[in-house]
Amino acid sequence: MRFLIVLVGLALAFPAAAQELTAKQYKEVQRNLRKKPGLIDSIIWNCARQMHARGRVSSEMAASVGADEKGAARIYCSRLFTAVAAERLSLKDFNSLERGKPTANADRILRGG
Repeated sequence: MRFLIVLVGLALAFPAAAQELTAKQYKEVQRNLRKKPGLIDSIIWNCARQMHARGRVSSEMAASVGADEKGAARIYCSRLFTAVAAERLSLKDFNSLERGKPTANADRILRGG
């Protein structure tokens, strides 16, 4: 499981260099996010921290999630991993984010829809 958390975190911090998750890995991430209390909060916190550290938060991203630049990463990561856990974001959607070309569903979810 630790491998998957690291893999997801790296994918968010370095999207161009990240390898996409396999279907088996993605299902395991979904299952663990639902079953392990506190895991999703930890992943959201780490995701937001990494995005700020890597300079991945822009005014455009902040506007797309409806927040200022300071709070945008937390909102983005929260929407992302909440949707993963709830099975509202498919593996195809998730991997589209890794490629920097979000599907319509991924874009809608990240915008709060």
